[in-house]
Amino acid sequence: MLRDNLNRQLKYSIRKKKNGGGAASFIVGSVIFGGLMLGNVMSVNADEVASSSKNGDTTVTSNQMNENKDISGKEVTLSKPNVETTANQKEGASAVSSDNVVSTTTMNQNESGSTENSENPVDPTNEKQTANETTDTKSSGTDVKNDNLTQSPTNARKLAAAAATVPESQLANNKVTISNFKVNKHLIRESEGLDINFSFDWSGQGLVKGDTLVVPLSDAFTSITRQVSTPFFGSNGQQVGTMVLDYDAKKIYTTFTADMDPNKIYSGTINVGTFVNRNYFINKDNRDIVELYLPNGQKETVDLQIIFDAKDAAHELGIITVQADKNTDNPDGSTNITWDAIVNSDKKQMSDASIYITPDVIKGINPEFEVPGNITGYNYSAWTDMNFEYDSNSTYSLNEDSFRVYQANVYASMGYAKEKELVKDKDYEIVKSGVMPHAYAINLIGDYATTSSPIVVEYSGTVPAKNGESAAIAATTDAFVAYYAGTIVVSNSAGTRYSGPFSANWAHASINTNNSSIAGSFQNVLGSVSVVHIDATTGKLLKPEAYVEKDGTPLHNVEQGTKYKTTAETFPGYKFTSMGYDSAPAEGTVKEGHQRVIYLYVPETPTPEEKKGSVDVTYVAEDGTTLEATSDVVKDGEVGSNYETTEKTFDGYHFVRMGEFSADATGQVEEGTKHVVYIYAKNPEAPVEKKGNVDVKYITKDGKVLEDVTSVKDNAPVGEDYTTEEKTFDGYHFVGMDKTSDPATGLVAEGTKHVIYVYEKDVTPEVKKGSVDVTYVTEDGKVLEATTDVVRDGEVGTDYTTEK
Repeated sequence: MLRDNLNRQLKYSIRKKKNGGGAASFIVGSVIFGGLMLGNVMSVNADEVASSSKNGDTTVTSNQMNENKDISGKEVTLSKPNVETTANQKEGASAVSSDNVVSTTTMNQNESGSTENSENPVDPTNEKQTANETTDTKSSGTDVKNDNLTQSPTNARKLAAAAATVPESQLANNKVTISNFKVNKHLIRESEGLDINFSFDWSGQGLVKGDTLVVPLSDAFTSITRQVSTPFFGSNGQQVGTMVLDYDAKKIYTTFTADMDPNKIYSGTINVGTFVNRNYFINKDNRDIVELYLPNGQKETVDLQIIFDAKDAAHELGIITVQADKNTDNPDGSTNITWDAIVNSDKKQMSDASIYITPDVIKGINPEFEVPGNITGYNYSAWTDMNFEYDSNSTYSLNEDSFRVYQANVYASMGYAKEKELVKDKDYEIVKSGVMPHAYAINLIGDYATTSSPIVVEYSGTVPAKNGESAAIAATTDAFVAYYAGTIVVSNSAGTRYSGPFSANWAHASINTNNSSIAGSFQNVLGSVSVVHIDATTGKLLKPEAYVEKDGTPLHNVEQGTKYKTTAETFPGYKFTSMGYDSAPAEGTVKEGHQRVIYLYVPETPTPEEKKGSVDVTYVAEDGTTLEATSDVVKDGEVGSNYETTEKTFDGYHFVRMGEFSADATGQVEEGTKHVVYIYAKNPEAPVEKKGNVDVKYITKDGKVLEDVTSVKDNAPVGEDYTTEEKTFDGYHFVGMDKTSDPATGLVAEGTKHVIYVYEKDVTPEVKKGSVDVTYVTEDGKVLEATTDVVRDGEVGTDYTTEK
């Protein structure tokens, strides 16, 4: 079986000012760790199993394999494995049939960066929180030694602990600005690697030694190495600080360990490399928006699609896969490595499953059965010998006490959550292998003798240090499962038979570890210009250093040749004296690197201050009424000069005294302000003579006005006599005073009295009248003379006569 370990190389670069000095600018290279990489996959199908004509044993020959896959994209040719050892001893109870399937899956895990320290190889009570993957990281160009990583295997953990206790006064998040946030990809396929990088440019001012940037680390990302550190360097090649990714605290700490100049502006790029978390993205196809917080508090959202497609190319991963869980370094240089073997994530029915765990490399099997596979009707008999072919790995051995077996909920992503821990000697038994010297067999028994539940085996081993350094790069593990599909039909002294065929699958994983390093060329193709104003006598900044602006844009990392212009500024108590000896020109063009325009100022000689004073005056009443607003008598006058105020007159008021805290009405100016206050009282009111009015009106009984209202007394003193008289009006006669009328004569009272005379119309006697007329007619009615008046409206009783 051929495994292709795909190593990824990352290039790093350091930006450095050629002439030295100025602001340090650097790029921190990606720290890649914790990635599960799937290599080539080989399958042996039932038609590849041939029976021996001599002894009837079933054998598996890898040169008959008809499937050649490599999902890493690199062409691979499969060849017959080199069999070093053949084992012929059965590991506990198992069974087999001639209709069997044997497959093997290779999985490579590579990791870089130092790892955390742990005295206990496995914590059996620790619930699995994340699925962890790694990938190998190598530098290119000139290597820069990382003392933080090489001096002590546990240094990353110490750095993380120190960063986690940084005092609030040295949290530098408010001292930096962030720009140019980038993510290297938004679509991640498991077959292409689960790594992801995000980066951002930063610029900081006022930084001092010990300042630390603290950024939350999303649960969406993980690593088998829980604390990973990498140093970064300044323009002089000296280490400026260390970045630590702490997956336990879920924080990224960037600590400045060098002596920083708070008057300078520092800038650079932080590039964080990590891996997606199988226990966060649990579906086969995941679409999610992940929130990432940057050091200045701003939040970036990243739209990700995570596709776990390994099983599409290797369906056997649903039967068994193995992956690294945790990698911890010990003070003596040894490394504890914890693995997870995931069995039956496809939930197939398995009977008498035996799970082999070994650091050796399984090359193939040649199983033997109770009934030879060429006898008809006995294709599902128990196996007696597995005949493992393997390469021995004596680098390290597994810790038998570390084995824990769980029933688990395995996600489509191959992450998992523990559901129940199986009980040793009740649900499973552990047998030290006599077949492979470093292997253990986990045989499922009891309620799990036939099961369709996914099973997870967690185990660990310690890789000894080599020449004082970690040798975990040589650590590998294989996980193998043999089982029968279906159920146990019969089991007695004659043997065991099953309702389904025998199957065997195995998977391989390896870890490569090495310390991260940073290498690259020194270059600075852009330029920046900042301006600073300094007290030349003390070095005190009169104004914070800032990038020069042109058309509202700061000249930070801009093209060379860009024109700029600065001028001296005015600061109280200072005068400009000269430019700094190493200052860039006040006006010029941007050049490579960072130019600082430095203006120097000196304190001005103070002029003896002339003592001044003021006097004001206010006129108020005792009740607080302002009679005249405060006005200046003397404003900023010379101390000792004379002043004078005068009493004033106000209608209705008279002066009574000076205010309780009033300055003298006349005197001399003193420092500060004197307040002269005149107090007045209100004049007493004169007695008011009571007045009254009287008027008269003449009307008829029906309200007709015969003579309108006329004044009899107007504003006359109360008690004064008044008289009115009855008047005559043609056709009317007086009948009396109105019922609302005041007396016709009397005394004036307060208010107004109304005298009202009432009249009635006179009545004339009626004269009786009468008329007489005469008419002349014949007897037959003929009118001889028409009717004529004799008397017309004559007085009754007067005589009248007519003639024939």
